[in-house]
Amino acid sequence: MQREESPAMADGLERIAAKARSEAKTRFTSLAHHLTPELLWGSLCHIPRNSAPGVDGETVAQAREGFPLWAEPMLGAVHRQGYRPPVVRRVYIPKPGKQEKRPLGVPCVADRALQRATAAVLSAIYEQDFLPCSFGGRPGLGAHHALATLNELIAGKKVGWVLEADLRNYPVRRLILNGRVPSAPAWGVGPGAGAGRRHNQRVSRNRSRASSGR
Repeated sequence: MQREESPAMADGLERIAAKARSEAKTRFTSLAHHLTPELLWGSLCHIPRNSAPGVDGETVAQAREGFPLWAEPMLGAVHRQGYRPPVVRRVYIPKPGKQEKRPLGVPCVADRALQRATAAVLSAIYEQDFLPCSFGGRPGLGAHHALATLNELIAGKKVGWVLEADLRNYPVRRLILNGRVPSAPAWGVGPGAGAGRRHNQRVSRNRSRASSGR
């Protein structure tokens, strides 16, 4: 199956970005309709082909081949506020130089594509609010860009001190969105989605104990 990324995907995100840029105090009250088949396909294409499958065992190649079969039902569920994310597969990877292992969640490929599409919509909005000195978690930016900028500042002016901080085992539980976007229902995620994202191998037993609220 061969499909090209549609220019409509970039145009749609640019329209959201332009509105967020020109209307700094605007609160976006509905965003689910921006999750389109074109955006979902583009997000799927950005997932590396060798990425590990989730609990359903579906590979990236299989997800691309079966895209017409699962994309429409998934987006329909999102737009009806009835989408239930599948359980995330939990694996443990070694930490360099340490005995302890780092827990890692592996979502299903289709759900990963939806996450990427959702992140693209949010990024179009929040990229307009970031300062030039912010590098963490932004598309196309990272630690190397931060170090390069720091090097320029230190080399170009007198600097009295540099503060480095590391948050050990910091749990990222919730993103505070400052009122710019709506809560979960406007994204089409229904009650019980929180339980679906819990990293459990004993799914049937633990699901009943998990909280159903977001």
